[in-house]
Amino acid sequence: MLVLAVPLVLSSAAGSTSNTSPSANPTFVAAGNLTVCTDRFDARGIDFDLIDLVATRLGVTRQVVQAGIEDGSALNAGRCDITSGLVISASRTAVMDLSSTYFFDRLGLLVKNGAAIRKLDQFTKAKVTLGLQRGARGESEAWKRALAPTLFGDEDSLFRALLGGQVDAVLHDLIAVNHRMPSGFERSDEIDLDVWYGLAVRKGNAELLNVVNATVDDAVRDGTWANLYRKWVGSEPSTAVPIR
Repeated sequence: MLVLAVPLVLSSAAGSTSNTSPSANPTFVAAGNLTVCTDRFDARGIDFDLIDLVATRLGVTRQVVQAGIEDGSALNAGRCDITSGLVISASRTAVMDLSSTYFFDRLGLLVKNGAAIRKLDQFTKAKVTLGLQRGARGESEAWKRALAPTLFGDEDSLFRALLGGQVDAVLHDLIAVNHRMPSGFERSDEIDLDVWYGLAVRKGNAELLNVVNATVDDAVRDGTWANLYRKWVGSEPSTAVPIR
């Protein structure tokens, strides 16, 4: 990300009010454990690192179970205490309680070193080809901007096309762009999608939600969040998540 400052925004995108040092004593699905539902096979990422901080704060051990998390059914059936990260939406907040936001979606534009066309907005008039993965967030962003991208079925095909010269640039998830950036290419632009993520708990579980929110807020204040962002995204954060 090209702007290196990390301003702290004093407003909330989601979650309910809590202070930063809640005196909570939540009950757990399994005594002594903070049980996490996830639909991912790899229990790693900024969300799991933050959940580990929550578990440490509560003096319990994090354990993971595989379960669908999109509709809140696993939480409300008592299979787990918390989920891995979810995009915050009205339909989800209706069936589960979502924490303060801890992450935001961004896209990265990958071009050859020294390329003249370096901003996504320039692609509307430039005679260069832009590659995208079909169905990924970048596709809807490109159509919204009236671009005419070349679509590929998966991430591997997209990056092979870039290396093979089939496209001049790639617009894709920022994490993948940073971690898969080939030699001779650079990230020249970033696009904020205004898509925010939170951690979910069972509807009405205010004690656990308050601890989660306080943990996220403290991580932003003390620099832990910025370090986690650098670790997992591979960029400097251009903004911080809101502190309530």
